[in-house]
Amino acid sequence: MVVVDSHRMKPVNARHFDTYAMDSSEMELFLMREVREGDILIAMTFDEASRNLGVMAKNLLADLGSSQIQNLQFRGQWFMISQRGMKGFSPYETLKASKGGLWSPIDEHMCVPRHLSGRVIMPDPKVMQNDARSKFCEQHSHISDFCSGIMAVAFETAYGLFPGSSYVTVIEEGLLLAPDFMAYSASILPVLHDPTVIAISAWNANGFPNVSSRADLVYRVEDFPGQAFTIRMATYMKELKPNMKQCCNKRGWEGWLELGRWEREMVVPDVSRVLRRPLGSDLEPVTPLIHALFHRLRATNLEMTSPLSNADTLTSDRYESHLLELLNSSHAHVISLTKEDINACALNESTTNLKLVFDDKQSVYVVPYMELDMTGFGGMKILCRCFGLFYDDHSSPRGLHRGLLRFSMEGNEVIFLSNRNQHFAMSPYNTTTLSLP
Repeated sequence: MVVVDSHRMKPVNARHFDTYAMDSSEMELFLMREVREGDILIAMTFDEASRNLGVMAKNLLADLGSSQIQNLQFRGQWFMISQRGMKGFSPYETLKASKGGLWSPIDEHMCVPRHLSGRVIMPDPKVMQNDARSKFCEQHSHISDFCSGIMAVAFETAYGLFPGSSYVTVIEEGLLLAPDFMAYSASILPVLHDPTVIAISAWNANGFPNVSSRADLVYRVEDFPGQAFTIRMATYMKELKPNMKQCCNKRGWEGWLELGRWEREMVVPDVSRVLRRPLGSDLEPVTPLIHALFHRLRATNLEMTSPLSNADTLTSDRYESHLLELLNSSHAHVISLTKEDINACALNESTTNLKLVFDDKQSVYVVPYMELDMTGFGGMKILCRCFGLFYDDHSSPRGLHRGLLRFSMEGNEVIFLSNRNQHFAMSPYNTTTLSLP
């Protein structure tokens, strides 16, 4: 450990402590007596330091800003640069686990200011991965059969342990659950008995902060978002199990059930109930799809309770009636845009030039347009890119429902309404002159 005078930026004390052969009492005294207000502490481990590192020593280091010292294990390597008097956690801290009983190297270079600013919340470390799996995934970007096999084992294990359960919830690796994850899933379980709904998802592929602001809303969508979902056990046994290779041979967020959904849909929240922790590029090669889905900040619900306001509208007939009510409502406003506006907006990936003004909170704003792409949704993709929803050159838009896409901005509902949706025939939407792409 090295103590640095923050005024002169020079080391004034340096000590070594053997916490393998001896206890950590000397280190505890050093931390209490020698590290004074304003001093910068540089601390690091070498060889095996966890064996006799006591609780008091860990608490003292935590008081100095460590968020990870309590996780130090056999031959793990750790370092921290912190400052006495700093509030929060040190932004200069790394903990690397032992690999195969050997030390993991630490090679870090950085400039440290005289006055350190602590973090209120520390980001979680990278998810630990199975080495063999990581190597395999690097060589096979789609890992189709591999993932299909794992999912089948997961379902079979759940069925074996809980044969009487009517439902199974799948949570993919590397996810953090929102405080109301279980409450959210439980509140809409009955909708799984609607034969037109195949599963409930806790993740919204379009759930970015500027287009995801209503934790009380849920939607019906045609694509399978993956990540975290609840499905009836009977659906797995009768429909998925005999066809796992055909229906589910990709990672969930790449697209399940593309050819065998039988016109059924998923239920997704406006604001996601799970957050995917980022993986390093060494564990997950950054493809355009992965970049579009996971390399942007996402909105995740942080409230303990967020009751859903439209859970009773999710059955097939009620959902269409609910959409009709929204579009006919006195709170529905048409956003009139030109093709030039949309193209400029999509090019800049910013709605600034559209000069959108949301006067009423929790109103409905509709963008009606005519889709000219007869083989896909090229027009919808341009709108998604413009407004900041999911966009990938080689992928279809996410979150579609019969030619319509719902999301929220600043607490208001926004609907992209194409001429492929039955409600487009309503006035004033059918009078739009906007044609895309």
